[in-house]
Amino acid sequence: MDVAAAHAVHPVIELRVLDPAESTAVRDLILHVLNHEYGMALTLDELPDLADVHRSYITSGMGQFWVARVDGQVAGCIGVLLLSGADYEVRRMYVRADYRGLGIAQRLLALLTAWSATSGVRCLYLETNTAGRRPRRQQREQA
Repeated sequence: MDVAAAHAVHPVIELRVLDPAESTAVRDLILHVLNHEYGMALTLDELPDLADVHRSYITSGMGQFWVARVDGQVAGCIGVLLLSGADYEVRRMYVRADYRGLGIAQRLLALLTAWSATSGVRCLYLETNTAGRRPRRQQREQA
């Protein structure tokens, strides 16, 4: 039985601001999705914000970052980075395949939207690519 099936009845999903101690787990999640699920071959040299996710998004004062945990395991994430003025870019929205179908992506987007409404965000931008078409379609539908 896969993880999603095991938790389908009553998953314990916790959403919270990224803790510095979770930066490595988040980096590993993102690299796993990009390189194994999307078939890319990216390194930290190409993704410098992942070297220290907490510093890149939160400590820098340039954005915000949240994680979703299912039964204590990092299952998904989403972040935003300041572009200019009050405009931000949605970054690093990923849910590990084992945890898809639990509503994590929708909950992360709702959290980001609520934060944006109370933080003076004027506009959110989302850049996508052709990898991961199903998750990207979901992001567009939620936008």
